[in-house]
Amino acid sequence: MRGAVAVLVAGLSASGAIAQQTPPRQIDPEHFHPSSQGEFAGRSAAPIVMPTKERPFGACDPKAHDWIACLTATAAQSNQIVDEAEQSVRTALEQRRDLNPYMRKARGEALARVDTEWRQFRDRECDALAMLEHGLPTQVYEARLTCRILRNLERGEALKARYGGG
Repeated sequence: MRGAVAVLVAGLSASGAIAQQTPPRQIDPEHFHPSSQGEFAGRSAAPIVMPTKERPFGACDPKAHDWIACLTATAAQSNQIVDEAEQSVRTALEQRRDLNPYMRKARGEALARVDTEWRQFRDRECDALAMLEHGLPTQVYEARLTCRILRNLERGEALKARYGGG
């Protein structure tokens, strides 16, 4: 029994080593990039840079073969804009001495609830209406990601401007 287990373990180890040495599958090198299977699947070769109003795609290049991977990562990173603006508002709220501690706590909890609901609304809006917005890409997934980035940029600015967090 022990011998059979040892042979099975050795066989599995060898098949794992073979699988790790297999190069990426490439259909037609002149027309298609190699498939990115494995640990680099869905990653962008371009650095992921925080988007700005002037550069909403960050460092992503629409002509690059990893455009969608880069845009996906940039959209995910753009959530940080809202996170940081919300934290800035929370910090400003904590520093307000014209509110008693109970009111500061209640307003902080309200901010958290509203933020959760805003993110849900943003996702629904970008999923359902992004294709109607002028100036966005014509591919559905690209339009949704771009919509998310733009809404996050707008929300970050609005939180800071309206609630004194910036």
